Amino acid sequence: MRLRSLAVVVCAFVCIVLLPPTGEAQAVRYRVVPITSPFSARGPIVGIDMNKSATLPLTRWIGQRRQPFVWKEGISTPLALLGGYSGTAWGINSAGHITGGAFPEGKWKYHAYVYRNGETEDLGTFGGTSASGMAINRADQVAGNYIVGGKSRIFFWNRSGWTDIGGLGGSSGSPWAINNAGTVVGQLDTSNEPDPTFGVPPFHAFAWQGGTLTDLGTVFGSNFSYGDAVNDAGAVAGSADTLGDTGARAVIWHNGTVQDMTPFDNIVSWAADINNKGQVVGAFGNVDDPMFGPPVNVMGCPCFGTLWQNGEAFFLDELVPPEWSIWLGIAINDNGAILARGQRNGGRLELVLLRPIPGSTVTATRTLSPAALTRSSRSGPRALRRGADRVIHEIE
Repeated sequence: MRLRSLAVVVCAFVCIVLLPPTGEAQAVRYRVVPITSPFSARGPIVGIDMNKSATLPLTRWIGQRRQPFVWKEGISTPLALLGGYSGTAWGINSAGHITGGAFPEGKWKYHAYVYRNGETEDLGTFGGTSASGMAINRADQVAGNYIVGGKSRIFFWNRSGWTDIGGLGGSSGSPWAINNAGTVVGQLDTSNEPDPTFGVPPFHAFAWQGGTLTDLGTVFGSNFSYGDAVNDAGAVAGSADTLGDTGARAVIWHNGTVQDMTPFDNIVSWAADINNKGQVVGAFGNVDDPMFGPPVNVMGCPCFGTLWQNGEAFFLDELVPPEWSIWLGIAINDNGAILARGQRNGGRLELVLLRPIPGSTVTATRTLSPAALTRSSRSGPRALRRGADRVIHEIE
């Protein structure tokens, strides 16, 4: 395996600053569609991906059990998968093929799988104790995790076989996305020694393709960064802690450049997904207690779902009906539909789909700035935290 290191120096050489809006800007309006589950038991619905037709692979969490299903146009369909007690559905491609992890019948460890047209292919555990697919492209290439000796390793699978993508000095990592060229992005530990402040090993964003592993670097001088998504042009969206871990900023790595999406101090912003038109969704919030992790992983609330496009940044609140507050943008497809977390009239946070309304526009006037965080009176969780499975969890 070849290892290539990419040294990134903020604004001294390759950084392009993408400034937030300073005045009024036009954006499309969205219709809010709540996501429903086919299961009667109560529990949160989680999802991290969607394809161009807005088909969603989703999982209902019920205690320790996971119930996978697929949602499209308001219809929720359970996935039987490998016949066991529990399963998850994470990634989906343009053909509607899904990957995740599932118990085979009578077994109690996850196997990675590919689900196609009603049939499930068991990919196994790659020699580990368990495995799960996290992302899948149109060639049915899969990126995922497998567990060896209690450590989470990253695999790349295709019809020719599978490979462990390697590491950056630590023993663990997580893959979050794969594009149609087979580029895998995510985060890899750079050491096995826990950071004394946050209690977790430092980790960097990476990009891997065809056996070449690239460290996307520290960006702002901290030891924490991650890549959450990659489009077919190779642009990687993610977040990086600022120097001293006093905050985190949404960034895009592309062709040796870094775009700083939120050039503010002492705030947290995350870029969660990027589509092939360059639109990015994520969130904007405050710095939280370090006991819960570095700012790239924990955002103090109130939090605001955010859309970046054409050099402008928008609070998603301003693009939806007034009864809705959007806290987090999770995924965006090439038609501009957005998977998000929001609340209606101050109620509980729920998973929703934001559908663009053709021909409609709204003038967004609120500037993406630290002042917007202090003016908010919305109520909800105290913080949002990125989990080891990329799912965003609430901290009350």
